[in-house]
Parts: sequence; structure tokens; C-alpha cells
Amino acid sequence: MQRGGKLSYAKKKLNEYRIQANDGQILRRGFYIDTVLTEEDIDDAEYIYKTLRYAKDYLVRVEYNTLNVYSNNIKFLQKFEKVSSRIELWAPKPENIDFLKKHKHTVIVDTVPDLPFKVTFGRKRAKVELGTWLSANSDKTKAGNTFIDNCLNESWINGQYIFARDEKVLFLINMIAGDNITKIEELVCRT
Repeated sequence: MQRGGKLSYAKKKLNEYRIQANDGQILRRGFYIDTVLTEEDIDDAEYIYKTLRYAKDYLVRVEYNTLNVYSNNIKFLQKFEKVSSRIELWAPKPENIDFLKKHKHTVIVDTVPDLPFKVTFGRKRAKVELGTWLSANSDKTKAGNTFIDNCLNESWINGQYIFARDEKVLFLINMIAGDNITKIEELVCRT
């Protein structure tokens, strides 16, 4: 995740791709699967870079071949419609906007959740006690095996999350995790 800023790695890669393209090389990008890049791909990437470089109030997340740009500024997001690649613009339904503004840490879901609280963790190492407690209380929480292993090994858990049954369980998790919780969201059914 990156909030507005230098985008220095993106600029470095764009420069490399542009030089390769000018030299007539086949452009490949990827770790596990090579992707052949076209001139149009590079032009799109440069446009996206320039749009982000001089903007404020946005958040970028890159996962594999997907670039997610988050912002509350619709006009800013509409600038990306000029890109020839696949673009999806997501926004809450108009009837949900007032509700979401009043309930800032709420996520609207399609079905009633069994575990209505999502707990996201921060930039500190996990505690063994948290992994032990989660393993013993799987009826009150839902945590993936990787998360529990990371806790038991006192590894980094930044951005990882679990689900909790109720506020009493949240209180216990907060006591064990300490100040390593970055966000708690309540999942609310649409109906």
C-alpha cells in the first residue's frame, strides 16, 4: 500500500521498459508467468504514473497484475477511464452512502456474517499467546493457518486479519495483541 508519493519503483520500471521498447526488445514482465508488454501497455502505465504522481488523497495497492487505486475523489478516479486496459470503477450504492458516512468502520456484506468483526493487525511481530488463544478458541474466531503459524513463530502480521464473534471476544483479542491492531471493522448485512 502506498499513499500519494514518489512512486520511485514504478518510475524506475517504466524507464527500463521504455528503453527496452526503444531498442526493439520483447518486453517481459513477471515473476512466475511472463507477460509480454505492448507499446500501448507502457503508454497506459506512464499515463497512470503521471496521474498518480501529481495527485493527492489516494491510496494505491498492487497485487500481482492488478493495480487498485482508492480515493473519495470521483473526478480523479474518472481520469483512469482514458487508459485502454480494463478499468473497473467501484462506488457504494447511493442509498448506502449516508449510512457509511455515519458508520466509518463498517463494511456492507451480502449475507449475515457468523463473525461480524474483522480485526486487521499492524507492523509489529505477532505474539505466541495470540496464536495459542486463537487455536484454542476457534468457535469464537476465524483465523487462517498462515496467520496462526505467524503468531506461533512471532512473525510479522502487518495487514493480516481475523474475524471475531462479538465485542467480548474483541476485548480479549485486544488485550492479547496490545497495540498491534490497526483497524476493527464491523460487517453489516445489506438487508
